[in-house]
Amino acid sequence: MEYYTMFNIYEVPWVLMVLFGLLLILQGGFLMHEARGEYSHRIAGTVGPDTIAERSQVRVLNYSELSESGKRVFRQSLEVYISTSDNSLPTVVLDENPPPEFSYPADDSMSYFINYNGTYYNFITWDSSGSGLVGFFIVSLGVVISFWGIHHFVSRTRISETIRSR
Repeated sequence: MEYYTMFNIYEVPWVLMVLFGLLLILQGGFLMHEARGEYSHRIAGTVGPDTIAERSQVRVLNYSELSESGKRVFRQSLEVYISTSDNSLPTVVLDENPPPEFSYPADDSMSYFINYNGTYYNFITWDSSGSGLVGFFIVSLGVVISFWGIHHFVSRTRISETIRSR
């Protein structure tokens, strides 16, 4: 009496490879979905009139002219700046609609000088949702690993069936 199992010991690694590839596809898809809408802000310090004159390409804004959302993110950043000795901590805003007066470059940062109560602050913005490209890479890797595992599983199964039929 012959007993056939669905898998033999040599097919298990390929099945595990397919499952791992599917897990990568799910994780990468999650990263791509979560990549939207993260805008970061921080205050890098105060600046004097000499710095403002030297860096004429930096936009100077008055706090009173900012939109309500612009005022809110500036105040949040100012609170973090005042409350910490490490000024590198960003304030991350998860709004889908960032303040209209600020730009958020994905590959760099944008600097503004904001006049607040007579003091000019160096306010920096950037798009911190850069995990979309990483998610795409992980999905692509998952697809390749899954197809590789499927290919080897199917070819091993056919070889096993051919050997069994003899």
